[in-house]
Amino acid sequence: MDFKGERSKPNFVRGYHASGHASKGGLMRVIEQIDPDVVIPVHTSNPKWFDENFENVRIVEEGESFKIRS
Repeated sequence: MDFKGERSKPNFVRGYHASGHASKGGLMRVIEQIDPDVVIPVHTSNPKWFDENFENVRIVEEGESFKIRS
């Protein structure tokens, strides 16, 4: 593409977001499809949301250990 020496500016469309994080709806679909034995929320500011929406949620507090049984 030839910009003829000018820098092109991006055109942002309102309503779209690309943070690299999944939406709540996206998380719900993935967790429901995988159907894990346990859900351990990591890298979230709202771990209680998982507890309110899924069964078998294990919230591990900072500094706490959790052993996974095989």
